[in-house]
Amino acid sequence: ATALAAALLSGGTATATGLYKDVELSVDGRIERVGAFALTVADVLAARGITLGEKDVVSPALDSTIADGSLVDVRYNKPVTLNVDGTPITIETTATTLGMVLADAAVTDLDAARLSVSPSAQLPRHGLTVTVSTPKQVLLKVAGKKVEVTTTATTISDLLAEQNLSLSGTDLVRPTVAS
Repeated sequence: ATALAAALLSGGTATATGLYKDVELSVDGRIERVGAFALTVADVLAARGITLGEKDVVSPALDSTIADGSLVDVRYNKPVTLNVDGTPITIETTATTLGMVLADAAVTDLDAARLSVSPSAQLPRHGLTVTVSTPKQVLLKVAGKKVEVTTTATTISDLLAEQNLSLSGTDLVRPTVAS
């Protein structure tokens, strides 16, 4: 900012025009073309009112020189909580989509899991909580017939609906846990 003020006072309009840069600014994957009087990446971010936390990432580095057409990439750090079958796992990430987080997560069997949020979902600045239900083997006994099924249902109602089973007022549902 001091260099900019000095240049404006000493060099006039020609210098000011030389300091004005058209830059592509990507913030968490959303790209916009911005203009700013800037010498460095830090100047561009300051002109846009962008402040960074200690775990946020910017590329190129804050002290890097800016030229017309430069791309500045800002990735905010955010928490993503995966509730995997009731067990929460919180991941701090600068990823922009849930799919990117899942690709990096050490959670098994996610290909067949049911997610409460689409993997293509953009991660909001404040983070995200996702319910993950992995496949489970369930023994279902209907009218005396036993059938083993694989399901990602989280409730008995969901399991019955998944199996196209409806209950009448006289039907009995008795869940048991295998030992």
